[in-house]
Amino acid sequence: MLHGLTPDGWAASGARLVWHSYPLPYSSEPLPAASLAPAASLAPAATFAPLAPEAAPLLEPLDAFYLPLAKLGGVERPGPRIEIFALSTP
Repeated sequence: MLHGLTPDGWAASGARLVWHSYPLPYSSEPLPAASLAPAASLAPAATFAPLAPEAAPLLEPLDAFYLPLAKLGGVERPGPRIEIFALSTP
């Protein structure tokens, strides 16, 4: 498994890219722009979303377990949002 590859290394790394995000500062780095990886394109393969679009949970900023403390409306499960993309090269 390879971690933290730049977009230039995506095509050589395999057929899938896994990315996670959550509304906490240490878990919210955006997915690099597609323009940074002109040799590969990303097609969404699967998404596992713990929060409904209207969710606004109260989070502990130092929590490593992704468990909201309050305002649980719209929280479907603990954990970060996980997206899996299929890589394709021209």
